Amino acid sequence: MPNLTLAAIEKMRALLLEPGGLNDKLYAIALRDMVEPQTVDAENVLTRHFAADASDKNTDLMYPLVFLYCSRIENRLETKFSEFSGRVFLTAEVRASEETLDLLDGQAARLAEAVGDTLAQHRGKWTDYAAFDGRYQTKFDAARVAGRNFMQSARIEIELLAHA
Repeated sequence: MPNLTLAAIEKMRALLLEPGGLNDKLYAIALRDMVEPQTVDAENVLTRHFAADASDKNTDLMYPLVFLYCSRIENRLETKFSEFSGRVFLTAEVRASEETLDLLDGQAARLAEAVGDTLAQHRGKWTDYAAFDGRYQTKFDAARVAGRNFMQSARIEIELLAHA
């Protein structure tokens, strides 16, 4: 089972980083909202599940950040005689940070929108064992103090239909 989830997470990362992906969506959203465009460097799109305080203390990462991880797996045994047949839930957690709340305002929402838009355009088969139907759910956390700055995060969860 780990290969199924790791392959899906790597595919998710590749889709976000490809041309027409996350940074292009962020640029279009910034133009629409008439704000300064953000970009997310490839090294800041990570396949890890880190708490915000742990990642800030143990890495040299620059905001904005995107963490990709598997949040849960449900083996529903939907296909008879399969070892696994069910759902794999992947999460893209976006984090934005700024010196003031005014500067932070809207950044996490625009990041979450860009991730959702990018993934939604890739409905269908992702790997030999998993497919994405295009649905996603976004949850926002309240802005909080993080070190000397303010930080806000949002989690975009998608559901893959999988079998192995």
